[in-house]
Amino acid sequence: MTKDQPDFSDLEYFNDARFQPPAWAQEHFPIAGRNGWKNGESSKTALASGSGESKDPPGLPRDKDKRHQTNDDTLKDEEDEENGVEDDEEVWEDAREEVDVDPDNAEFTTEQLSDLLNKAITHKNRGNTHFTSHPPAHQSALEAYTAALDLLPSVPPPPSRKGKSPEVDIGPIQDGADSMDNTGGAKIHEVDEVEADMIEREAHEGVGMREKREKERRERKDREDVEKDIRECTKACWGNKAACYIALNDDKAAVEACTKALEIDPTYLKALQRRAGANERIGSWSSLTSAQEDYTQLISLLPPNSPLLPAIRKSLARLPESIRLQQEKEKDEMLSKLKELGNGILGKFGMSTDMFKFEQQPGGGYNLSFGK
Repeated sequence: MTKDQPDFSDLEYFNDARFQPPAWAQEHFPIAGRNGWKNGESSKTALASGSGESKDPPGLPRDKDKRHQTNDDTLKDEEDEENGVEDDEEVWEDAREEVDVDPDNAEFTTEQLSDLLNKAITHKNRGNTHFTSHPPAHQSALEAYTAALDLLPSVPPPPSRKGKSPEVDIGPIQDGADSMDNTGGAKIHEVDEVEADMIEREAHEGVGMREKREKERRERKDREDVEKDIRECTKACWGNKAACYIALNDDKAAVEACTKALEIDPTYLKALQRRAGANERIGSWSSLTSAQEDYTQLISLLPPNSPLLPAIRKSLARLPESIRLQQEKEKDEMLSKLKELGNGILGKFGMSTDMFKFEQQPGGGYNLSFGK
Protein backbone atom coordinates (compact mmCIF):
# COMPACT_ATOMS: atom_id res chain seq x y z
CA MET A 1 0.00 0.00 0.00
CA THR A 2 1.47 3.34 -1.00
CA LYS A 3 1.64 6.31 1.26
CA ASP A 4 -0.94 8.31 -0.69
CA GLN A 5 -3.58 5.58 -0.58
CA PRO A 6 -6.03 5.63 2.38
CA ASP A 7 -6.00 2.80 4.90
CA PHE A 8 -9.41 1.11 5.32
CA SER A 9 -8.29 -1.81 7.42
CA ASP A 10 -9.87 -0.43 10.57
CA LEU A 11 -13.33 -0.14 9.06
CA GLU A 12 -15.95 -2.70 10.07
CA TYR A 13 -16.56 -5.48 7.58
CA PHE A 14 -19.82 -5.03 5.65
CA ASN A 15 -22.21 -7.94 6.26
CA ASP A 16 -25.12 -7.87 3.83
CA ALA A 17 -27.03 -10.40 5.94
CA ARG A 18 -27.76 -7.65 8.46
CA PHE A 19 -29.69 -5.77 5.79
CA GLN A 20 -31.99 -8.59 4.76
CA PRO A 21 -35.71 -7.61 4.76
CA PRO A 22 -37.81 -8.95 7.65
CA ALA A 23 -39.77 -12.16 7.30
CA TRP A 24 -43.12 -10.45 6.75
CA ALA A 25 -41.65 -8.42 3.88
CA GLN A 26 -40.16 -11.53 2.34
CA GLU A 27 -43.55 -13.23 2.61
CA HIS A 28 -45.57 -10.46 0.93
CA PHE A 29 -42.91 -8.99 -1.37
CA PRO A 30 -40.58 -11.81 -2.45
CA ILE A 31 -37.44 -10.72 -4.25
CA ALA A 32 -37.27 -12.01 -7.82
CA GLY A 33 -34.31 -14.17 -8.66
CA ARG A 34 -33.23 -14.73 -5.03
CA ASN A 35 -33.65 -17.98 -3.06
CA GLY A 36 -35.02 -19.68 -6.14
CA TRP A 37 -38.32 -17.79 -5.95
CA LYS A 38 -40.20 -16.80 -9.04
CA ASN A 39 -41.79 -13.46 -9.69
CA GLY A 40 -44.94 -13.09 -7.62
CA GLU A 41 -44.22 -16.28 -5.62
CA SER A 42 -44.61 -15.94 -1.88
CA SER A 43 -42.70 -17.67 0.87
CA LYS A 44 -45.76 -19.81 1.56
CA THR A 45 -45.55 -21.16 -1.99
CA ALA A 46 -41.87 -21.86 -1.52
CA LEU A 47 -42.61 -23.81 1.64
CA ALA A 48 -45.28 -25.85 -0.09
CA SER A 49 -43.00 -26.79 -2.97
CA GLY A 50 -39.99 -29.07 -2.95
CA SER A 51 -38.99 -30.56 0.34
CA GLY A 52 -41.32 -28.32 2.31
CA GLU A 53 -38.44 -26.31 3.80
CA SER A 54 -37.75 -22.69 3.04
CA LYS A 55 -34.47 -21.81 1.43
CA ASP A 56 -32.09 -19.69 3.42
CA PRO A 57 -31.04 -16.38 1.89
CA PRO A 58 -27.41 -16.37 0.84
CA GLY A 59 -24.91 -15.20 3.42
CA LEU A 60 -27.24 -15.69 6.39
CA PRO A 61 -26.98 -18.76 8.65
CA ARG A 62 -30.13 -20.77 9.09
CA ASP A 63 -30.42 -20.34 12.87
CA LYS A 64 -29.96 -16.57 12.62
CA ASP A 65 -32.60 -16.43 9.90
CA LYS A 66 -35.10 -18.15 12.15
CA ARG A 67 -34.27 -15.82 15.01
CA HIS A 68 -34.74 -12.75 12.81
CA GLN A 69 -38.01 -14.13 11.46
CA THR A 70 -39.36 -14.80 14.97
CA ASN A 71 -38.49 -11.29 16.14
CA ASP A 72 -40.03 -9.69 13.05
CA ASP A 73 -43.24 -11.72 13.36
CA THR A 74 -43.52 -10.85 17.05
CA LEU A 75 -43.05 -7.16 16.26
CA LYS A 76 -45.73 -7.34 13.56
CA ASP A 77 -48.22 -9.00 15.93
CA GLU A 78 -47.59 -6.36 18.60
CA GLU A 79 -48.14 -3.56 16.07
CA ASP A 80 -51.35 -5.18 14.87
CA GLU A 81 -52.64 -5.47 18.45
CA GLU A 82 -51.94 -1.77 19.09
CA ASN A 83 -53.72 -0.75 15.88
CA GLY A 84 -56.69 -3.01 16.54
CA VAL A 85 -55.94 -5.24 13.57
CA GLU A 86 -57.01 -8.85 13.93
CA ASP A 87 -56.38 -11.91 11.89
CA ASP A 88 -58.01 -11.72 8.44
CA GLU A 89 -60.01 -14.91 8.92
CA GLU A 90 -61.26 -13.81 12.35
CA VAL A 91 -62.37 -10.39 11.09
CA TRP A 92 -64.26 -11.99 8.20
CA GLU A 93 -65.99 -14.45 10.50
CA ASP A 94 -67.01 -11.67 12.91
CA ALA A 95 -68.34 -9.57 10.04
CA ARG A 96 -70.52 -12.41 8.82
CA GLU A 97 -71.99 -12.99 12.27
CA GLU A 98 -72.48 -9.31 13.17
CA VAL A 99 -75.55 -8.50 11.03
CA ASP A 100 -78.17 -10.92 9.80
CA VAL A 101 -80.04 -8.89 7.17
CA ASP A 102 -81.71 -10.17 4.05
CA PRO A 103 -78.98 -9.50 1.44
CA ASP A 104 -81.35 -9.63 -1.53
CA ASN A 105 -83.55 -6.75 -0.43
CA ALA A 106 -81.02 -5.04 1.91
CA GLU A 107 -83.77 -4.59 4.50
CA PHE A 108 -85.06 -6.19 7.66
CA THR A 109 -87.00 -9.38 7.33
CA THR A 110 -90.47 -9.63 8.84
CA GLU A 111 -89.10 -11.72 11.72
CA GLN A 112 -86.43 -9.12 12.46
CA LEU A 113 -88.99 -6.33 12.41
CA SER A 114 -91.20 -8.26 14.80
CA ASP A 115 -88.26 -8.86 17.16
CA LEU A 116 -87.33 -5.15 17.18
CA LEU A 117 -90.96 -4.23 17.78
CA ASN A 118 -91.23 -6.54 20.80
CA LYS A 119 -88.07 -5.07 22.33
CA ALA A 120 -89.33 -1.53 21.73
CA ILE A 121 -92.69 -2.33 23.33
CA THR A 122 -90.84 -3.52 26.44
CA HIS A 123 -89.12 -0.11 26.74
CA LYS A 124 -92.39 1.69 26.02
CA ASN A 125 -94.20 -0.20 28.79
CA ARG A 126 -91.36 0.61 31.16
CA GLY A 127 -91.77 4.28 30.27
CA ASN A 128 -95.51 4.09 30.97
CA THR A 129 -94.75 2.61 34.39
CA HIS A 130 -92.38 5.49 35.21
CA PHE A 131 -94.87 8.08 33.96
CA THR A 132 -97.78 6.76 36.05
CA SER A 133 -95.73 6.07 39.19
CA HIS A 134 -96.24 8.07 42.39
CA PRO A 135 -94.49 10.44 42.23
CA PRO A 136 -94.10 10.37 38.44
CA ALA A 137 -90.57 9.80 37.16
CA HIS A 138 -90.82 11.90 34.01
CA GLN A 139 -87.11 11.89 33.20
CA SER A 140 -86.88 8.10 33.50
CA ALA A 141 -89.99 7.74 31.36
CA LEU A 142 -88.45 10.04 28.76
CA GLU A 143 -85.31 7.89 28.62
CA ALA A 144 -87.37 4.71 28.22
CA TYR A 145 -89.40 6.16 25.33
CA THR A 146 -86.17 7.32 23.67
CA ALA A 147 -84.72 3.81 24.01
CA ALA A 148 -87.82 2.40 22.34
CA LEU A 149 -87.55 4.84 19.44
CA ASP A 150 -83.89 3.95 18.96
CA LEU A 151 -84.94 0.35 18.31
CA LEU A 152 -87.82 1.05 15.95
CA PRO A 153 -86.74 1.13 12.28
CA SER A 154 -88.21 3.44 9.71
CA VAL A 155 -90.95 1.71 7.73
CA PRO A 156 -92.77 2.92 4.61
CA PRO A 157 -96.14 4.64 4.98
CA PRO A 158 -99.26 2.52 4.56
CA PRO A 159 -100.08 1.74 0.93
CA SER A 160 -102.53 4.19 -0.57
CA ARG A 161 -105.61 2.68 -2.20
CA LYS A 162 -106.45 5.89 -4.04
CA GLY A 163 -106.35 5.40 -7.78
CA LYS A 164 -105.68 1.68 -7.44
CA SER A 165 -107.99 -1.26 -7.80
CA PRO A 166 -108.52 -3.04 -4.51
CA GLU A 167 -106.93 -6.42 -4.09
CA VAL A 168 -109.57 -9.10 -4.50
CA ASP A 169 -109.40 -12.26 -2.45
CA ILE A 170 -111.32 -15.00 -4.25
CA GLY A 171 -112.66 -17.31 -1.59
CA PRO A 172 -114.56 -20.57 -1.84
CA ILE A 173 -117.94 -20.60 -3.55
CA GLN A 174 -120.72 -20.07 -1.02
CA ASP A 175 -123.87 -22.12 -0.86
CA GLY A 176 -127.28 -20.84 -1.85
CA ALA A 177 -128.40 -19.81 1.65
CA ASP A 178 -125.39 -17.51 2.15
CA SER A 179 -125.82 -15.92 -1.25
CA MET A 180 -129.43 -14.81 -0.63
CA ASP A 181 -130.32 -11.44 0.79
CA ASN A 182 -133.01 -10.71 3.39
CA THR A 183 -135.70 -10.17 0.77
CA GLY A 184 -135.34 -13.70 -0.56
CA GLY A 185 -133.97 -12.55 -3.89
CA ALA A 186 -130.64 -13.65 -5.31
CA LYS A 187 -127.70 -11.41 -4.38
CA ILE A 188 -126.01 -10.24 -7.54
CA HIS A 189 -122.29 -9.42 -7.34
CA GLU A 190 -121.01 -7.29 -10.17
CA VAL A 191 -117.55 -8.40 -11.28
CA ASP A 192 -115.18 -5.69 -12.43
CA GLU A 193 -112.27 -6.11 -14.83
CA VAL A 194 -109.73 -6.78 -12.07
CA GLU A 195 -111.78 -9.58 -10.56
CA ALA A 196 -112.53 -11.03 -13.99
CA ASP A 197 -108.84 -11.11 -14.91
CA MET A 198 -107.94 -12.74 -11.61
CA ILE A 199 -110.66 -15.38 -11.95
CA GLU A 200 -109.56 -16.20 -15.46
CA ARG A 201 -105.89 -16.33 -14.47
CA GLU A 202 -106.52 -18.59 -11.49
CA ALA A 203 -108.65 -20.89 -13.63
CA HIS A 204 -105.66 -21.57 -15.87
CA GLU A 205 -103.08 -21.82 -13.11
CA GLY A 206 -102.17 -25.04 -11.46
CA VAL A 207 -102.62 -25.86 -7.80
CA GLY A 208 -98.94 -25.21 -7.07
CA MET A 209 -99.04 -21.72 -8.52
CA ARG A 210 -102.18 -20.84 -6.58
CA GLU A 211 -100.56 -22.06 -3.36
CA LYS A 212 -97.47 -19.99 -4.11
CA ARG A 213 -99.54 -16.86 -4.69
CA GLU A 214 -101.54 -17.51 -1.54
CA LYS A 215 -98.30 -17.85 0.44
CA GLU A 216 -97.03 -14.57 -1.00
CA ARG A 217 -100.29 -12.87 -0.03
CA ARG A 218 -100.01 -14.15 3.54
CA GLU A 219 -96.38 -13.03 3.82
CA ARG A 220 -97.24 -9.61 2.45
CA LYS A 221 -100.15 -9.32 4.87
CA ASP A 222 -97.94 -10.35 7.82
CA ARG A 223 -95.34 -7.74 6.90
CA GLU A 224 -97.95 -5.01 6.49
CA ASP A 225 -99.36 -5.87 9.92
CA VAL A 226 -95.90 -5.65 11.55
CA GLU A 227 -95.14 -2.36 9.80
CA LYS A 228 -98.49 -0.98 10.95
CA ASP A 229 -97.71 -1.95 14.55
CA ILE A 230 -94.29 -0.29 14.26
CA ARG A 231 -95.89 2.94 13.05
CA GLU A 232 -98.40 2.84 15.91
CA CYS A 233 -95.66 2.22 18.49
CA THR A 234 -93.47 4.97 17.04
CA LYS A 235 -96.37 7.41 17.06
CA ALA A 236 -97.27 6.58 20.65
CA CYS A 237 -93.66 6.94 21.85
CA TRP A 238 -93.35 10.41 20.30
CA GLY A 239 -96.69 11.41 21.81
CA ASN A 240 -95.63 10.12 25.22
CA LYS A 241 -92.32 11.98 24.95
CA ALA A 242 -94.32 15.14 24.33
CA ALA A 243 -96.31 14.50 27.52
CA CYS A 244 -93.03 14.12 29.44
CA TYR A 245 -91.67 17.37 28.02
CA ILE A 246 -94.86 19.19 28.98
CA ALA A 247 -94.55 17.86 32.53
CA LEU A 248 -90.92 19.06 32.56
CA ASN A 249 -92.01 22.56 31.31
CA ASP A 250 -90.19 22.19 27.99
CA ASP A 251 -92.91 23.29 25.57
CA LYS A 252 -90.54 23.75 22.62
CA ALA A 253 -89.36 20.13 22.81
CA ALA A 254 -92.99 19.04 23.26
CA VAL A 255 -93.95 20.78 20.01
CA GLU A 256 -91.12 19.02 18.16
CA ALA A 257 -92.12 15.60 19.57
CA CYS A 258 -95.77 16.13 18.63
CA THR A 259 -94.75 17.13 15.12
CA LYS A 260 -92.82 13.85 14.79
CA ALA A 261 -95.92 11.91 15.84
CA LEU A 262 -98.15 13.86 13.45
CA GLU A 263 -95.81 13.09 10.55
CA ILE A 264 -96.87 9.47 11.02
CA ASP A 265 -100.56 10.17 11.65
CA PRO A 266 -101.83 13.70 10.89
CA THR A 267 -105.10 12.93 12.73
CA TYR A 268 -103.46 11.86 16.02
CA LEU A 269 -105.75 13.68 18.46
CA LYS A 270 -103.48 13.60 21.53
CA ALA A 271 -100.55 15.03 19.58
CA LEU A 272 -102.72 17.79 18.09
CA GLN A 273 -104.06 18.73 21.51
CA ARG A 274 -100.64 18.71 23.20
CA ARG A 275 -98.98 20.68 20.41
CA ALA A 276 -101.75 23.28 20.42
CA GLY A 277 -101.49 23.75 24.18
CA ALA A 278 -97.68 23.95 24.09
CA ASN A 279 -97.73 26.50 21.27
CA GLU A 280 -100.31 28.57 23.14
CA ARG A 281 -98.03 28.65 26.20
CA ILE A 282 -94.99 29.60 24.10
CA GLY A 283 -96.98 32.65 23.04
CA SER A 284 -95.05 33.84 19.99
CA TRP A 285 -96.83 35.09 16.88
CA SER A 286 -96.05 31.95 14.87
CA SER A 287 -96.77 29.65 17.83
CA LEU A 288 -100.18 31.17 18.48
CA THR A 289 -101.03 30.90 14.79
CA SER A 290 -100.05 27.21 14.81
CA ALA A 291 -102.15 26.65 17.93
CA GLN A 292 -105.15 28.19 16.19
CA GLU A 293 -104.69 25.84 13.23
CA ASP A 294 -104.41 22.76 15.48
CA TYR A 295 -107.50 23.72 17.50
CA THR A 296 -109.45 24.24 14.28
CA GLN A 297 -108.44 20.78 13.07
CA LEU A 298 -109.41 19.26 16.41
CA ILE A 299 -112.89 20.75 16.10
CA SER A 300 -113.35 18.92 12.80
CA LEU A 301 -112.01 15.60 14.13
CA LEU A 302 -113.58 15.31 17.58
CA PRO A 303 -117.07 13.86 18.00
CA PRO A 304 -119.83 16.33 18.89
CA ASN A 305 -120.09 15.01 22.46
CA SER A 306 -116.35 15.20 23.21
CA PRO A 307 -115.58 16.78 26.62
CA LEU A 308 -112.61 18.58 25.04
CA LEU A 309 -114.73 20.77 22.78
CA PRO A 310 -115.70 23.50 25.32
CA ALA A 311 -112.07 24.25 26.21
CA ILE A 312 -111.03 24.20 22.56
CA ARG A 313 -113.80 26.61 21.56
CA LYS A 314 -112.79 28.91 24.41
CA SER A 315 -109.19 28.93 23.18
CA LEU A 316 -110.29 29.60 19.61
CA ALA A 317 -112.39 32.54 20.82
CA ARG A 318 -109.47 34.33 22.51
CA LEU A 319 -106.69 33.42 20.07
CA PRO A 320 -107.45 35.99 17.31
CA GLU A 321 -106.99 38.94 19.68
CA SER A 322 -103.89 37.35 21.23
CA ILE A 323 -102.43 36.81 17.76
CA ARG A 324 -103.10 40.45 16.78
CA LEU A 325 -101.48 41.86 19.91
CA GLN A 326 -98.46 39.58 19.65
CA GLN A 327 -98.07 40.44 15.96
CA GLU A 328 -97.97 44.18 16.75
CA LYS A 329 -95.57 43.60 19.62
CA GLU A 330 -93.13 41.62 17.50
CA LYS A 331 -93.34 44.18 14.68
CA ASP A 332 -92.55 47.00 17.12
CA GLU A 333 -89.61 45.03 18.50
CA MET A 334 -88.30 44.39 14.99
CA LEU A 335 -88.62 48.07 14.01
CA SER A 336 -86.92 49.10 17.23
CA LYS A 337 -83.95 46.86 16.46
CA LEU A 338 -83.77 48.15 12.90
CA LYS A 339 -83.92 51.74 14.16
CA GLU A 340 -81.12 51.05 16.60
CA LEU A 341 -79.04 49.53 13.83
CA GLY A 342 -79.76 52.48 11.52
CA ASN A 343 -78.84 55.05 14.17
CA GLY A 344 -75.55 53.25 14.72
CA ILE A 345 -74.71 53.66 11.03
CA LEU A 346 -76.18 57.15 10.45
CA GLY A 347 -74.66 58.49 13.66
CA LYS A 348 -71.23 58.40 12.04
CA PHE A 349 -72.51 61.02 9.59
CA GLY A 350 -74.30 63.17 12.17
CA MET A 351 -77.75 61.89 11.26
CA SER A 352 -80.42 59.65 12.80
CA THR A 353 -83.45 57.74 11.65
CA ASP A 354 -85.72 60.41 13.19
CA MET A 355 -84.78 62.67 10.26
CA PHE A 356 -86.61 60.34 7.87
CA LYS A 357 -90.39 60.48 7.85
CA PHE A 358 -92.70 57.97 6.15
CA GLU A 359 -96.17 59.25 5.27
CA GLN A 360 -98.79 56.89 3.88
CA GLN A 361 -100.40 57.99 0.64
CA PRO A 362 -104.10 57.57 -0.22
CA GLY A 363 -103.19 55.09 -2.95
CA GLY A 364 -101.55 52.76 -0.44
CA GLY A 365 -97.90 53.74 -0.94
CA TYR A 366 -95.54 55.68 1.32
CA ASN A 367 -93.83 59.05 0.84
CA LEU A 368 -90.34 59.46 2.28
CA SER A 369 -89.33 62.93 3.45
CA PHE A 370 -86.09 64.13 5.02
CA GLY A 371 -85.87 66.88 7.64
CA LYS A 372 -83.20 68.27 9.94
